[in-house]
Amino acid sequence: MLPEDATPEMQEKARDVLQGVMEKVSRVLNERAQEGASLDFDLDDPDLPLRPDDNILMRRDSRCIIMDAFELARTFPEVEIDPRLVFDNPTIEQLSQAIVDLPKTERTKSVESASTAQPGVTLSSVPFTQLTVGDVAACAYNPVGVSRYSRSTDGMESILIPAGRARIGDDSSCPSARENEGPSHEVELSTFLMDIEPVSLGAYARFLNSAKPNQDQLFDWCLLPAEDARCCHLPLTLGEDGWQAKPGIPPNWPMILVSWYGANAYALWAHGEDWRNYKSAASANFLPTEAQWEYAARDPTVSLGR
Repeated sequence: MLPEDATPEMQEKARDVLQGVMEKVSRVLNERAQEGASLDFDLDDPDLPLRPDDNILMRRDSRCIIMDAFELARTFPEVEIDPRLVFDNPTIEQLSQAIVDLPKTERTKSVESASTAQPGVTLSSVPFTQLTVGDVAACAYNPVGVSRYSRSTDGMESILIPAGRARIGDDSSCPSARENEGPSHEVELSTFLMDIEPVSLGAYARFLNSAKPNQDQLFDWCLLPAEDARCCHLPLTLGEDGWQAKPGIPPNWPMILVSWYGANAYALWAHGEDWRNYKSAASANFLPTEAQWEYAARDPTVSLGR
């Protein structure tokens, strides 16, 4: 940011710097939005997929935004850029100003090696509900901040939930309470990872396009019979280019109408396992348990009723 007593020359130079950064940021995001196609670039072009004041988050899902951040980090090697910068500055104008304001730093490592550096710890093939240490496998979790990790396969960001004791269930006599929600009881939970946001439409569409399930599998996962009144709410459609969000629906919206089979298939795929085993919970279960879900959804100070 410029000081209050900045001279006209300083202000003009700052505007030129910001304009140059905006052009680079816009080119990166728009070329990625056009699947790498080279654009005849002009910030004022009304046909740009992403205009300077468009909300990036309404047009890109989490995986795409994280890949955008990696590409921006390669474009601006003199500053540290992580995916949170894009989430916190959701327009090209805001993102460009944030990059201008970042402190300059010496970077000698590549973006890829810097993003995975954490002395003494290698996270590999890590389920949603466990934290393991071992060799890098099909799925790796890369540190993106304190107690936060990005899953390499689908770009999902997860947070480390510390081990602890939690009281789950319900002892209330509320009429809406279900019989199977009680009695409340205390459980001991080890450390685990939990995704910080739902699986998006774009992420689930990428899974479907990668797995190429048959009709029976699709009906197991997310399709409904034609006579089911909920059919109109299915947010994905199959077109010439594969599965994608229906027109007018942002790809970063949460995926809905997914069965346990569909959730398990996605979780297996996201962790480099064989998604064809989606009907079994015996081999590799990457979905959170009821206790883990309830514990993660609460503030730790209330998990034991304190």
